[in-house]
Amino acid sequence: MAVRIKNKKRFVIANMTLLLIILFIVKVTVYAAKTIGKLVNKKSKYAVSVNYDRSKNGNIKIDENENFIRFVVKLKDAENFIDSEQTNKEIKLTIDRTDKLLINSSSDKVLDKYLKFSKDISGNKLIIKKINSENNFVYKHFDDNNIVILISKNNNPFKDEIVLDAGHGGKDPGTKASDQSFVEKDKTLEICKKLEEKLVYQGCKVVMTRNQDDFLSLDDRVKISKESDAKAFVSIHIDSDEASTAYKGITVHYYYKNNLTEKARVLATDIDDNIGANDTWKNRGALYGNNYYVLKFNSKPSVLIECGFSSNSGDVKRLNDSKIVNNLVGYIEKGIMDYLER
Repeated sequence: MAVRIKNKKRFVIANMTLLLIILFIVKVTVYAAKTIGKLVNKKSKYAVSVNYDRSKNGNIKIDENENFIRFVVKLKDAENFIDSEQTNKEIKLTIDRTDKLLINSSSDKVLDKYLKFSKDISGNKLIIKKINSENNFVYKHFDDNNIVILISKNNNPFKDEIVLDAGHGGKDPGTKASDQSFVEKDKTLEICKKLEEKLVYQGCKVVMTRNQDDFLSLDDRVKISKESDAKAFVSIHIDSDEASTAYKGITVHYYYKNNLTEKARVLATDIDDNIGANDTWKNRGALYGNNYYVLKFNSKPSVLIECGFSSNSGDVKRLNDSKIVNNLVGYIEKGIMDYLER
Protein backbone atom coordinates (compact mmCIF):
# COMPACT_ATOMS: atom_id res chain seq x y z
CA MET A 1 0.00 0.00 0.00
CA ALA A 2 1.46 3.35 -0.98
CA VAL A 3 2.06 5.93 1.73
CA ARG A 4 1.10 9.41 0.89
CA ILE A 5 3.50 12.17 2.00
CA LYS A 6 1.65 15.27 3.00
CA ASN A 7 4.68 17.67 3.04
CA LYS A 8 7.31 16.60 0.49
CA LYS A 9 9.57 19.62 1.17
CA ARG A 10 9.82 18.86 4.90
CA PHE A 11 10.46 15.17 4.13
CA VAL A 12 13.39 16.00 1.80
CA ILE A 13 14.96 18.37 4.38
CA ALA A 14 14.64 15.76 7.12
CA ASN A 15 16.32 13.10 4.98
CA MET A 16 19.16 15.41 3.99
CA THR A 17 19.73 16.32 7.62
CA LEU A 18 19.81 12.65 8.59
CA LEU A 19 22.28 11.93 5.78
CA LEU A 20 24.58 14.74 6.93
CA ILE A 21 24.49 13.41 10.51
CA ILE A 22 25.39 9.91 9.28
CA LEU A 23 28.29 11.27 7.18
CA PHE A 24 29.58 13.26 10.18
CA ILE A 25 29.46 10.19 12.45
CA VAL A 26 31.33 8.13 9.84
CA LYS A 27 34.02 10.80 9.48
CA VAL A 28 34.51 11.09 13.24
CA THR A 29 34.70 7.31 13.59
CA VAL A 30 37.34 7.00 10.86
CA TYR A 31 39.42 9.80 12.40
CA ALA A 32 39.17 8.21 15.86
CA ALA A 33 40.19 4.84 14.50
CA LYS A 34 43.25 6.30 12.81
CA THR A 35 44.24 8.19 15.98
CA ILE A 36 43.81 5.15 18.19
CA GLY A 37 45.76 3.10 15.66
CA LYS A 38 48.68 5.48 15.99
CA LEU A 39 48.54 5.38 19.77
CA VAL A 40 48.56 1.61 20.00
CA ASN A 41 50.96 0.96 17.15
CA LYS A 42 53.52 -1.48 18.55
CA LYS A 43 56.37 0.15 16.65
CA SER A 44 55.97 3.46 18.46
CA LYS A 45 54.08 4.51 21.54
CA TYR A 46 54.15 8.14 20.42
CA ALA A 47 51.20 9.68 18.62
CA VAL A 48 52.94 12.02 16.21
CA SER A 49 56.28 11.77 14.43
CA VAL A 50 58.01 15.09 13.83
CA ASN A 51 60.53 15.98 11.15
CA TYR A 52 63.62 17.64 12.60
CA ASP A 53 64.86 21.06 11.50
CA ARG A 54 68.35 22.55 11.44
CA SER A 55 69.21 26.11 12.44
CA LYS A 56 72.34 28.12 13.18
CA ASN A 57 70.71 28.79 16.56
CA GLY A 58 69.64 25.18 17.08
CA ASN A 59 69.72 23.96 20.67
CA ILE A 60 71.04 20.45 19.87
CA LYS A 61 74.75 20.18 19.10
CA ILE A 62 76.29 16.89 17.99
CA ASP A 63 79.97 15.96 17.81
CA GLU A 64 82.06 12.81 18.12
CA ASN A 65 85.47 11.36 18.87
CA GLU A 66 86.84 7.83 18.67
CA ASN A 67 84.95 6.81 21.81
CA PHE A 68 81.51 8.48 21.77
CA ILE A 69 78.95 10.48 19.86
CA ARG A 70 77.98 13.44 22.06
CA PHE A 71 74.60 15.20 21.99
CA VAL A 72 74.31 18.46 23.97
CA VAL A 73 70.74 19.75 24.41
CA LYS A 74 70.49 23.35 25.61
CA LEU A 75 67.17 24.02 27.34
CA LYS A 76 65.52 27.35 28.09
CA ASP A 77 65.07 26.21 31.66
CA ALA A 78 66.28 23.10 33.49
CA GLU A 79 62.73 22.57 34.74
CA ASN A 80 61.71 21.83 31.13
CA PHE A 81 63.54 18.48 31.37
CA ILE A 82 60.83 16.01 32.40
CA ASP A 83 62.31 12.52 32.19
CA SER A 84 64.73 10.12 30.50
CA GLU A 85 64.59 6.38 29.98
CA GLN A 86 66.87 3.84 28.36
CA THR A 87 66.14 0.66 26.50
CA ASN A 88 68.67 -1.66 24.88
CA LYS A 89 68.29 0.25 21.62
CA GLU A 90 67.44 3.85 22.51
CA ILE A 91 67.65 6.71 24.99
CA LYS A 92 64.43 8.70 25.19
CA LEU A 93 64.20 12.20 26.66
CA THR A 94 60.92 13.95 27.42
CA ILE A 95 61.11 17.73 27.33
CA ASP A 96 58.41 20.33 27.94
CA ARG A 97 56.64 21.52 24.78
CA THR A 98 57.80 25.09 25.41
CA ASP A 99 61.33 24.03 24.41
CA LYS A 100 61.50 23.62 20.63
CA LEU A 101 64.09 21.06 19.51
CA LEU A 102 66.32 22.12 16.60
CA ILE A 103 69.63 20.63 15.45
CA ASN A 104 72.40 23.20 15.32
CA SER A 105 73.54 23.62 11.71
CA SER A 106 77.19 23.39 12.82
CA SER A 107 76.69 19.68 13.57
CA ASP A 108 77.71 17.06 11.01
CA LYS A 109 74.62 15.93 9.08
CA VAL A 110 75.96 12.38 9.02
CA LEU A 111 75.16 12.15 12.74
CA ASP A 112 71.50 13.16 12.27
CA LYS A 113 70.63 9.53 11.56
CA TYR A 114 70.90 8.75 15.27
CA LEU A 115 68.07 11.16 16.13
CA LYS A 116 64.29 10.90 16.00
CA PHE A 117 61.72 13.40 17.20
CA SER A 118 58.12 12.91 18.26
CA LYS A 119 55.62 14.35 20.67
CA ASP A 120 52.61 13.34 22.69
CA ILE A 121 50.56 14.82 25.51
CA SER A 122 53.49 14.50 27.93
CA GLY A 123 55.84 16.68 25.86
CA ASN A 124 58.43 16.70 23.10
CA LYS A 125 60.40 13.48 22.65
CA LEU A 126 64.04 13.27 21.65
CA ILE A 127 64.94 9.67 20.78
CA ILE A 128 68.61 8.77 20.31
CA LYS A 129 69.60 5.48 18.72
CA LYS A 130 72.28 3.44 20.50
CA ILE A 131 75.15 1.76 18.70
CA ASN A 132 75.94 -0.54 21.64
CA SER A 133 73.62 -1.47 24.47
CA GLU A 134 76.21 -0.72 27.20
CA ASN A 135 78.21 2.35 28.30
CA ASN A 136 75.75 5.05 27.27
CA PHE A 137 75.25 8.03 29.57
CA VAL A 138 72.88 10.92 30.31
CA TYR A 139 74.20 13.89 32.30
CA LYS A 140 71.97 16.67 33.59
CA HIS A 141 73.74 19.98 34.29
CA PHE A 142 70.94 22.07 35.76
CA ASP A 143 73.18 25.04 36.59
CA ASP A 144 73.54 25.85 32.88
CA ASN A 145 70.42 24.06 31.55
CA ASN A 146 72.33 21.43 29.55
CA ILE A 147 71.53 17.77 29.02
CA VAL A 148 74.50 15.79 27.66
CA ILE A 149 74.05 12.32 26.13
CA LEU A 150 77.03 10.12 25.29
CA ILE A 151 76.50 7.20 22.91
CA SER A 152 79.29 4.63 22.99
CA LYS A 153 80.84 3.74 19.62
CA ASN A 154 82.61 0.68 21.05
CA ASN A 155 81.65 -2.10 23.44
CA ASN A 156 84.42 -0.95 25.76
CA PRO A 157 85.34 2.70 25.14
CA PHE A 158 87.48 3.07 28.27
CA LYS A 159 91.28 3.17 28.27
CA ASP A 160 92.02 4.50 31.76
CA GLU A 161 90.30 4.77 35.14
CA ILE A 162 90.13 7.91 37.31
CA VAL A 163 88.71 8.45 40.82
CA LEU A 164 86.97 11.80 41.38
CA ASP A 165 86.35 12.85 44.96
CA ALA A 166 83.83 15.62 45.65
CA GLY A 167 84.93 17.03 49.01
CA HIS A 168 82.62 17.01 52.04
CA GLY A 169 78.94 15.98 51.79
CA GLY A 170 75.96 15.06 53.94
CA LYS A 171 76.36 16.28 57.52
CA ASP A 172 79.71 17.86 56.57
CA PRO A 173 78.90 20.98 54.48
CA GLY A 174 82.46 22.30 54.25
CA THR A 175 82.95 26.03 53.82
CA LYS A 176 80.20 28.51 52.98
CA ALA A 177 80.38 31.29 50.38
CA SER A 178 80.94 34.77 51.79
CA ASP A 179 77.60 35.86 50.29
CA GLN A 180 75.86 32.63 51.40
CA SER A 181 75.23 31.66 47.76
CA PHE A 182 76.59 28.11 48.08
CA VAL A 183 78.15 25.60 50.43
CA GLU A 184 81.30 23.74 49.53
CA LYS A 185 79.77 20.24 49.41
CA ASP A 186 77.34 21.28 46.64
CA LYS A 187 79.88 23.17 44.53
CA THR A 188 82.46 20.36 44.69
CA LEU A 189 79.84 17.84 43.54
CA GLU A 190 78.79 20.14 40.69
CA ILE A 191 82.40 20.43 39.51
CA CYS A 192 83.01 16.67 39.81
CA LYS A 193 79.89 15.78 37.80
CA LYS A 194 80.93 18.11 34.98
CA LEU A 195 84.45 16.70 35.10
CA GLU A 196 83.10 13.15 35.06
CA GLU A 197 81.19 13.80 31.83
CA LYS A 198 84.22 15.31 30.10
CA LEU A 199 86.57 12.51 31.17
CA VAL A 200 84.12 9.79 30.11
CA TYR A 201 83.92 11.42 26.67
CA GLN A 202 87.72 11.18 26.52
CA GLY A 203 87.56 7.44 27.18
CA CYS A 204 88.10 7.37 30.95
CA LYS A 205 86.15 5.12 33.27
CA VAL A 206 85.28 7.40 36.18
CA VAL A 207 84.73 6.25 39.75
CA MET A 208 82.95 8.86 41.87
CA THR A 209 83.43 8.66 45.64
CA ARG A 210 79.94 10.17 45.88
CA ASN A 211 77.23 10.99 43.32
CA GLN A 212 74.90 12.79 45.70
CA ASP A 213 74.78 14.58 49.04
CA ASP A 214 76.26 11.73 51.10
CA PHE A 215 78.68 11.79 54.00
CA LEU A 216 81.87 9.75 53.55
CA SER A 217 84.74 9.53 55.99
CA LEU A 218 88.23 10.29 54.73
CA ASP A 219 89.07 6.63 55.15
CA ASP A 220 86.05 5.66 53.00
CA ARG A 221 87.35 7.88 50.21
CA VAL A 222 90.83 6.40 50.36
CA LYS A 223 89.38 2.88 50.43
CA ILE A 224 87.41 3.54 47.21
CA SER A 225 90.63 4.69 45.56
CA LYS A 226 92.64 1.70 46.80
CA GLU A 227 90.02 -0.76 45.52
CA SER A 228 89.93 0.83 42.06
CA ASP A 229 92.24 0.39 39.07
CA ALA A 230 92.63 4.15 38.83
CA LYS A 231 95.70 5.81 37.40
CA ALA A 232 94.94 8.95 39.39
CA PHE A 233 92.84 10.26 42.29
CA VAL A 234 91.58 13.87 42.07
CA SER A 235 89.88 15.48 45.06
CA ILE A 236 87.95 18.73 44.58
CA HIS A 237 87.63 21.28 47.40
CA ILE A 238 87.13 25.01 47.96
CA ASP A 239 89.46 26.86 50.31
CA SER A 240 88.59 29.47 52.93
CA ASP A 241 90.39 31.82 55.29
CA GLU A 242 88.43 33.19 58.24
CA ALA A 243 91.18 35.64 59.15
CA SER A 244 91.29 37.49 55.84
CA THR A 245 89.15 37.89 52.74
CA ALA A 246 92.22 38.86 50.71
CA TYR A 247 93.37 35.29 50.07
CA LYS A 248 92.22 33.99 46.71
CA GLY A 249 93.08 31.64 43.88
CA ILE A 250 93.49 27.99 42.95
CA THR A 251 96.02 25.61 44.51
CA VAL A 252 96.85 22.06 43.39
CA HIS A 253 98.24 20.02 46.31
CA TYR A 254 100.16 16.75 46.24
CA TYR A 255 101.87 14.68 48.95
CA TYR A 256 105.64 14.27 48.84
CA LYS A 257 106.64 11.54 51.31
CA ASN A 258 105.86 8.29 49.52
CA ASN A 259 106.92 6.36 46.43
CA LEU A 260 104.21 8.06 44.33
CA THR A 261 105.67 11.53 44.83
CA GLU A 262 107.03 12.00 41.32
CA LYS A 263 103.85 10.81 39.60
CA ALA A 264 101.73 12.99 41.88
CA ARG A 265 104.01 15.97 41.20
CA VAL A 266 103.66 15.51 37.43
CA LEU A 267 99.87 15.18 37.72
CA ALA A 268 99.65 18.31 39.89
CA THR A 269 101.92 20.28 37.55
CA ASP A 270 99.99 19.24 34.43
CA ILE A 271 96.72 20.38 35.98
CA ASP A 272 98.22 23.62 37.33
CA ASP A 273 99.83 24.47 33.98
CA ASN A 274 96.48 24.16 32.21
CA ILE A 275 94.67 26.30 34.77
CA GLY A 276 97.29 29.03 34.43
CA ALA A 277 95.86 32.49 35.08
CA ASN A 278 92.78 32.00 32.89
CA ASP A 279 89.49 33.77 33.72
CA THR A 280 91.40 36.09 36.12
CA TRP A 281 92.03 33.25 38.61
CA LYS A 282 95.08 33.74 40.81
CA ASN A 283 97.25 30.67 40.27
CA ARG A 284 98.77 29.65 43.61
CA GLY A 285 100.75 26.83 41.99
CA ALA A 286 101.28 23.09 42.47
CA LEU A 287 102.36 22.72 46.09
CA TYR A 288 103.58 19.86 48.26
CA GLY A 289 103.79 19.46 52.01
CA ASN A 290 100.19 19.63 53.14
CA ASN A 291 99.31 16.62 55.22
CA TYR A 292 95.94 15.85 53.60
CA TYR A 293 94.66 12.41 54.62
CA VAL A 294 93.31 11.49 51.16
CA LEU A 295 96.76 12.17 49.68
CA LYS A 296 98.97 10.80 52.46
CA PHE A 297 97.28 7.40 52.70
CA ASN A 298 96.36 6.91 49.05
CA SER A 299 97.82 4.12 46.92
CA LYS A 300 97.33 6.06 43.67
CA PRO A 301 98.98 9.24 42.35
CA SER A 302 96.77 11.84 44.03
CA VAL A 303 96.07 15.55 44.03
CA LEU A 304 93.72 17.82 45.94
CA ILE A 305 92.56 20.95 44.10
CA GLU A 306 91.37 23.97 46.09
CA CYS A 307 89.15 25.71 43.54
CA GLY A 308 89.30 29.23 44.90
CA PHE A 309 88.41 30.72 48.29
CA SER A 310 84.82 30.83 49.49
CA SER A 311 85.88 33.71 51.77
CA ASN A 312 86.92 35.90 48.79
CA SER A 313 84.16 37.77 46.95
CA GLY A 314 85.97 37.62 43.58
CA ASP A 315 86.43 33.85 43.76
CA VAL A 316 82.82 33.41 44.87
CA LYS A 317 81.67 35.43 41.86
CA ARG A 318 83.74 33.23 39.56
CA LEU A 319 82.40 30.04 41.17
CA ASN A 320 78.85 31.27 40.58
CA ASP A 321 79.51 31.90 36.88
CA SER A 322 78.66 28.69 34.98
CA LYS A 323 80.86 29.67 32.03
CA ILE A 324 83.92 30.15 34.26
CA VAL A 325 83.20 26.91 36.14
CA ASN A 326 82.88 25.04 32.83
CA ASN A 327 86.20 26.52 31.73
CA LEU A 328 87.85 25.45 35.00
CA VAL A 329 86.52 21.92 34.55
CA GLY A 330 87.99 21.93 31.04
CA TYR A 331 91.42 23.01 32.33
CA ILE A 332 91.42 20.24 34.94
CA GLU A 333 90.30 17.69 32.32
CA LYS A 334 93.08 18.77 29.97
CA GLY A 335 95.65 18.49 32.76
CA ILE A 336 94.50 14.96 33.63
CA MET A 337 94.59 13.90 29.98
CA ASP A 338 98.08 15.38 29.52
CA TYR A 339 99.21 13.27 32.48
CA LEU A 340 97.59 10.08 31.14
CA GLU A 341 99.11 10.56 27.70
CA ARG A 342 102.70 10.84 28.96
